[in-house]
Amino acid sequence: MRNRDWDSRSALQNQCREGLAFGLRGGGKAGSVAAMTRYIFRLCSADDWAAFQAAGSFAGSDADRRDGFIHFSAAEQVAETAAKHYAAAGPLVLLAAKADALGDALKWEPSRGGALFPHLYAVLPLGDVAAWRAVPDRDFAFLARSSQPTEAEEWIFTR
Repeated sequence: MRNRDWDSRSALQNQCREGLAFGLRGGGKAGSVAAMTRYIFRLCSADDWAAFQAAGSFAGSDADRRDGFIHFSAAEQVAETAAKHYAAAGPLVLLAAKADALGDALKWEPSRGGALFPHLYAVLPLGDVAAWRAVPDRDFAFLARSSQPTEAEEWIFTR
């Protein structure tokens, strides 16, 4: 007996792994004419961002190391992640990375309420951070206007 909801969820998970659910036709592989860039986001404190820049790589927070991967969020998940995990943190910085640049170490896996979240099973090199932005007031409305970093939304591009 097949469970239609489970089959649909499995199909969505497979599409996410292949990048299809987010417009990355052809799996988002290099050379795919229809491929488009999908950004994923990582919140961190201003102090953690300074340490990341000094070290040149990020092996994750204590929670990341405990879980065995670096937690990222899709644009529509950032505000809830901030409220749940960074409510008591000081000033926040939001990092943007191109999902396709992270290769096979990036997995989309079920988490909060069954939603798929990007998890990086590797150290994040500083060079893989495409842009960053201070978010001192925890207002993430700019992500609703554009899920990709833009200069108009005060992103600072690193390369």
